[in-house]
Amino acid sequence: MMRNTAGDIRVLLIEEQHLLREGLRVLLEREAGITVIDATDCLSDAISITTRERPDLLLIDVDRIGKEDGLEMLGALLQEISSTPTIVLAGLSDNLNEISVQVAKLGVSGLVLKQQSPELLIKAIRKVLEGEVWFDRASLGRMLREKIEPAFPAEKAALLTAREREVIGLVAEGLKNKEIGERLFISQSTVTHHLSSIFSKLKVSDRTELLIYAFSQKLAKIPRVSG
Repeated sequence: MMRNTAGDIRVLLIEEQHLLREGLRVLLEREAGITVIDATDCLSDAISITTRERPDLLLIDVDRIGKEDGLEMLGALLQEISSTPTIVLAGLSDNLNEISVQVAKLGVSGLVLKQQSPELLIKAIRKVLEGEVWFDRASLGRMLREKIEPAFPAEKAALLTAREREVIGLVAEGLKNKEIGERLFISQSTVTHHLSSIFSKLKVSDRTELLIYAFSQKLAKIPRVSG
C-alpha cells in the first residue's frame, strides 16, 4: 500500500512496461521518505496527474517500444509541466550519446542508467530535490563532446593553485573526499577546504558543475565512453 506521509518526496512514475513499472514502484516505496503518488504509461495521463497532484518529481523511462517515441513524449511533457524536476531512466544503447544530449537540452534534472544500482537512483532523486543536477561523469563527457557549452568563464581557471588542480583531477576520477585525502596525504578537512576554495574561485555550486567546467577547460580528462 502506498504511504502518504507528510514530507515525503512525491514521485510520479512514467514507465511503459507494466512489470518494470510495478517493480520500480516497489523499489521506491520501500525507501523511507519517498511516495509514488501514481504510475502511468502514457503522456496524457502523466500531464493530467501532474496538473492535479503536483508531484515533487517525475521519473520517466525514455526507452519506449510502443507507439510513442520516448524523447518526443518527454519533450511534449516538459512543455506542459516544465517546472517539475524530472529524472530520465535510459538503458545502454547505440544512441545513448544522443539521448544524453537531448535530455540535457530539454532541461531534465538528471539521467540514470538502468544498469546502475537502485541505491544510485535513490541518491539521484534526493540530490535533484536538493536542487542539484544528476549526470554521471560519462554522460557529462558525452555532452561536452556534443559541444554543449558551459556558462563558466575560462579565465577563472588561472586563479587555481597547483594543489587545487590536483584535487579537481581526482574529483574527475570519481574519488570522494576521504579517498582524495588518502591519495594526496592530506586530511579530509583539508580536502573540504580545497573544494570550498575551488567552488568559490570558479563560481560553481556543486561537483557536477565543477566537472563540466573541468572537462570543458581541460583541467581533467573526459571519461572514455565504451561502445
